[in-house]
Amino acid sequence: MALKEFFIEIDTRCNARCFYCDTGNKSRDPHRKSMDVGLFERVIDHALSTGLADQSTLINLFDRGEPTLHPDVSRIFRCLNERALRYCISSNCGRAVKLDADVSLALLDKFVISMPGFSQASYDRIHRLPIRKVLANIESMLADFRRRGFRGSAIMSLHTYRFNLDELAPAAEFCRKLDILFSPYDAAFADYRMARDFIKGTLAPEVLARAEQELFTEKIREQLTQSSPDYRCPQFDRVTIDEVGDLLLCCGAPRLGDAYDDGFRLGAFLKMGADEVIKLKTSASVCADCIASGLAYMGHNVTRPTEYMPKDAYQHHLVSVVCPVEESIIPNAQHQNLQAENLFVKRRDDSIALVEDDSHGYHRLLGQAWCSSDLLTITLLAKPDGRSALKLEMLADTRIAMRPRPSI
Repeated sequence: MALKEFFIEIDTRCNARCFYCDTGNKSRDPHRKSMDVGLFERVIDHALSTGLADQSTLINLFDRGEPTLHPDVSRIFRCLNERALRYCISSNCGRAVKLDADVSLALLDKFVISMPGFSQASYDRIHRLPIRKVLANIESMLADFRRRGFRGSAIMSLHTYRFNLDELAPAAEFCRKLDILFSPYDAAFADYRMARDFIKGTLAPEVLARAEQELFTEKIREQLTQSSPDYRCPQFDRVTIDEVGDLLLCCGAPRLGDAYDDGFRLGAFLKMGADEVIKLKTSASVCADCIASGLAYMGHNVTRPTEYMPKDAYQHHLVSVVCPVEESIIPNAQHQNLQAENLFVKRRDDSIALVEDDSHGYHRLLGQAWCSSDLLTITLLAKPDGRSALKLEMLADTRIAMRPRPSI
């Protein structure tokens, strides 16, 4: 069965200098730079021929690097277009990507914009990029992408710190004007070693002091208490390939130069069949330690600011989507132009829970849900004009338990 997602590191470099990221803080400092396009094509064809990927698989053109730095990203896009595969790029937009005139982006499924705030002061602390240039690049890239057929989701993944909460309202307004989904979430450790040391209590005192001052560390500690020994890490169901075509255990594989920590580099992907890939990814001893410590849970369950919009900035109202409860997935459920993307209904014993698609955690269900014997009613928050470009987070928990519909 094809996997939901591949992550392929087409370029290891990054032009941002984020302190909490192992690429930005140069913990990885890789010698190699860009993935050879011929190798990329062979990796894609091998994934298709082994059945690990098909047209339902999302190809993410990044792992820890900035994909727009690849010198021939146009050929990367053409390769995927020729094979009718959907893809996603995540960019800090510090550089406006230049594509060949004939490149179509009709199969670009997600364009994720990573930002550390909405002021130069925030950028000076984290990305260290000029925000005016970033904003101009967002507008020009988005306009160019849409001219090339892009009809997928443009998503602003704005990382919230203790120092930038007052910047969320103007960021949301910027997104509204450009029809971008506004998806803020709390910044955390994007450096495996840093996260591991934080959990163990061995983080360098000066690093811990900065983290306590800037990150919502109390939320991170709370997350660690929510993990369980039987937690299934989403990385078991994803494939990550580095820039030389090696299969990695997960997207957070710790690395220094060309060397990975023991157990994280699994070998040449092109020499492996599907069964070997799955076995290697699901039987590593380091996974047990990562899950037991809570690091895996922490890394895949982001927390979000629950109150970040001025109460008088937008008036919200409730709309509902009703569907048969027997359906295991509700793709693109719509009501009054409200899109509730990739919602999954899962049964657990006698209860039913509605959970989001775990694809990056960018799409969130916001609101309430009721279940009767044969119908599921999902009530969500929407803007008054019915558009879902701006979503106001109400619940930090991504799981919403069902309960009987209240009598009227």
